[in-house]
Amino acid sequence: MLGDKQCFYIIDKANDGTELALTVAKTDKYAPKNTGVFNVYSDIHAPGAVTQMWRYSAEEKAIYSAYFPDKVISEGSNANLFMYPQKDIKNQKFQIDSTNAKVYNEFTDHSVTLGKQESQDNTGDAMAWNVIMAQTSVIFPEKQRWAFKDCAPNTPGQTPTANWQVAQAQKEALEMAKTQSEIADQVRKIQAQAQASLNEASEALTKKAAVAVQAPPAPVAPVAPAKAPEAPAALAAPAAAPVAAPVAPVALEPVKAVVEKKTTIKVGNDDVDDEVEEEKEEDDTQTQHRDESGEVPTVVAAKNLIAKLTA
Repeated sequence: MLGDKQCFYIIDKANDGTELALTVAKTDKYAPKNTGVFNVYSDIHAPGAVTQMWRYSAEEKAIYSAYFPDKVISEGSNANLFMYPQKDIKNQKFQIDSTNAKVYNEFTDHSVTLGKQESQDNTGDAMAWNVIMAQTSVIFPEKQRWAFKDCAPNTPGQTPTANWQVAQAQKEALEMAKTQSEIADQVRKIQAQAQASLNEASEALTKKAAVAVQAPPAPVAPVAPAKAPEAPAALAAPAAAPVAAPVAPVALEPVKAVVEKKTTIKVGNDDVDDEVEEEKEEDDTQTQHRDESGEVPTVVAAKNLIAKLTA
């Protein structure tokens, strides 16, 4: 079994003999979400490519990526391979058998197997070779046979460890450049949005000013003159209480027996007109009978009538 190994490539060959290398995708499998899951596939070998550099820890039985130093190769439930942070779990435990050229999971006994060439999700490559985990096969052993090349021969004068360190430095430089580029893009976007907002505001103000110039002035309503205060109404003189007309004294004359047919009395003209039709006249010398008060009954009746009319 392979012991600790720094910076090596895991190599296989395509049907036409093209040298392929196990490669990690640069973008998240579920982008634009940030899940921390990155596909592992096989692509044409490119010496010096950080995405194809690996490190093996015999103690952890884990295969680390130079591109994602905190992530290790993991076997998925659907037999795919992907990179995920080290959790020291069973589907991250791999053995590298350099004698039989195998890479396998010691718990599932599945070997890393080169699959078909097809479009890969979020890899940046139009076409690449799928890599799966499958039972060790004697039918197509070449699909599960891998070679392990040090990074050093591709960089004269450098050891695998040094090459790993160089790969890390290169990756950090690439990430910094990418971050700076993303920041610059964001700044340009913000500036463009701000300029667009200013242009819209300026255009709106221009249109508003043009409309204000073209529109006729609104008519001004005439101001009504102030109303002069009304003179206070003159105080009305209190109404005089009605004054009863004086009653003419009744002369005590010899009473004549009369039958009154019609009488008209006007109050307030200082006179009383009586229209009397005489039907019978008694002797002038005949005296009227007097009541108990000593007055003639006819005189008493006249006084009572006058009192009612003047009440």
